[in-house]
Amino acid sequence: MKNKREKYVRELNKIKFVGIPIEKVGSTLVAFLTLNKSISFQDVKEKYYSYKCLQGYDVNCKGKSSLLFLCSNSYSNRKDYVKWFKQNVTLCEHRIEVIAGKSNLKIKRSYFYTVLWFLQMLKIDMPFWLKIACCLELNFGVNNFYSIKDIIDKERNSLNLVVVLSDLHMIDSMTVQYCNSIGIKTATLQHGFFHQAWHFKYSYSDYFLSHGEYTNVIAKHFGTDPNKLITTGMPMSYEIEKVDNIVINSTKQFLIVLENGDNTVIEKNKRLILIANAIANKYNLNYVVRMHPADNEGRYISVIDRKFFRKYLVGNLNKKDIIKSVDFVLLGNTSMFEEFIYALLPCFRFVEDSDMYCAIKWCRFSNSKELLKIYERYFNNINLFEERLMSTREFLCGVGDFSTNYFEFYKKFINS
Repeated sequence: MKNKREKYVRELNKIKFVGIPIEKVGSTLVAFLTLNKSISFQDVKEKYYSYKCLQGYDVNCKGKSSLLFLCSNSYSNRKDYVKWFKQNVTLCEHRIEVIAGKSNLKIKRSYFYTVLWFLQMLKIDMPFWLKIACCLELNFGVNNFYSIKDIIDKERNSLNLVVVLSDLHMIDSMTVQYCNSIGIKTATLQHGFFHQAWHFKYSYSDYFLSHGEYTNVIAKHFGTDPNKLITTGMPMSYEIEKVDNIVINSTKQFLIVLENGDNTVIEKNKRLILIANAIANKYNLNYVVRMHPADNEGRYISVIDRKFFRKYLVGNLNKKDIIKSVDFVLLGNTSMFEEFIYALLPCFRFVEDSDMYCAIKWCRFSNSKELLKIYERYFNNINLFEERLMSTREFLCGVGDFSTNYFEFYKKFINS
């Protein structure tokens, strides 16, 4: 699918789409094409109906500002992202906030344009329903973009910087490309852990505000200009207290974080639970399971050991409560690893094949024997454990106070 995605993006970027004042339209679809490997008629039908009721944008001007912060409809279903983005923007007293809100979105490109775009895409070798879905996605993105463009054009003469949550998503990518074309500097935040080439290849912002040195190493490996990288720290850690010592709770309970994905991922989750049963049995520990909202607990009935299992955790977690209620965490490929590391909560990572944190080897395991070995090694040597956790936190999450780091960057663009 990776090669197909690159081919689709390349071919789409050659088309000058009617009514879209953006040069690289294909690049704006890269996240959509990555997340949607196959599309059916039912998917298209649901997408059509979901776009009929779109949120518009609430504009909040705090004084006369040269900084605009955009939180688009790309994240309307991620309340956690919206929350920390809003916390981030408050670092600047004078600012313009543009956030998807309660107002209705003004439709400037009707479905008539969707038909035109489909006709422009006829020569691209792409499955029919995926092509239809791309056109609907463009309709969604373009109507959002025009609402944002109107706001930017109104403030154009005073703006020095536009900050988006992630320029890999369509609306943000269109906004960034437009700002670049009219001479306004742009910056994108890092949400989650970026470890693949496309995370950087299709980022067109002037600045990438990274969590830490590990992200910078990966970005430079994939060809990112070092001058684009600004290490600010991890903004998702607003609700997590930064401590100076390892967290040892002695609750006799641990957390299992399951991944979200296809049947292959579900089977991997089952193997993780079986490994967790082994360590729970040996040390007489209880466990709670963090399950993705899209997952189904019925899938894991056959592997959950009721002797040690206490409950499922679904939805947005209160990280502070979790950190206080468990002794350690078992998890796989998830950016929640960074959040727990930030709190110096002991974590062990289940890795079988691909590893998004491949440079961090000390805490990973692939079977129960390996887990028991590293568990005993580190819980029998707390000083070594603390040293590893702190060095990993610095590598992943940056140094210093992230609020100060962000403000030091933003103030360069504030008119005196």
